[in-house]
Parts: sequence; C-alpha cells; structure tokens
Amino acid sequence: MNQEQYQELQMLDAQLRQMQQVVENLDNQLAQIAEIKEALAVFEKTKEDAVLIPLANGIFAQGTLSKDKTLAVNVGSNVVVEKSVSETAKMMDDQIIELQNYRHEIMAQMEPLVEKLQSYQSGE
Repeated sequence: MNQEQYQELQMLDAQLRQMQQVVENLDNQLAQIAEIKEALAVFEKTKEDAVLIPLANGIFAQGTLSKDKTLAVNVGSNVVVEKSVSETAKMMDDQIIELQNYRHEIMAQMEPLVEKLQSYQSGE
C-alpha cells in the first residue's frame, strides 16, 4: 500500500467513525423520544390532580393539574406554545420519522465507504 492509499484509508476510517457517531446520537435521540411518548401516554391517563413537578435533580414542587391537561411545548427559538397531549404525541411521531429518515440516509452513505475500506483490506 502506497502513501496515497494509506492516507485515503485513514480518511475513510475517520469519515466512518464520524458517521457512526452521528448514528449513535440519532439512536439516543430516538430512545429519548420513545421515553417522552411513554411519559405522555401515562400523563394522559393520570387521574390524580396532585403532582410533583421536578425543578432540579431530586428537587420537586407540589402542583395541581388542570382538567384540560394542556402542555407548554418549546417549538424552537425559545418559542413556547400550548398543545394537547395528543398534539404533542403527534409532534414526537413526526420527529421520530424525521430522525429515522436521517439515520437511513447516513447508513446509506456509509455503505460505499465500508465497501471501499473492505476492498483495501482485501488488497484489491
């Protein structure tokens, strides 16, 4: 293997590692959204009025739920809007689809890089 091939191999390896990190981050985001969806489902079924509101790690305030169970949702750029539980769950579903599509795109981009690396390793 000559110097130029070695440099290309290192570059391909670095690109793959970076893409793998992106996929890992996407998987973490998808897991967090799944937890949010689960929490929304539990919240929607909650019949209790009194709740504990987390302020910081291990610090809670007592509160009371309103009957309509509207949520204040940050939609970006520090803009908060009121949404119902079902609207918020739909928003989470949309984010899941968007993240899954992006993950699929990254995985598709990784395939030719893996093939090229394998060809170097097999000595082609």
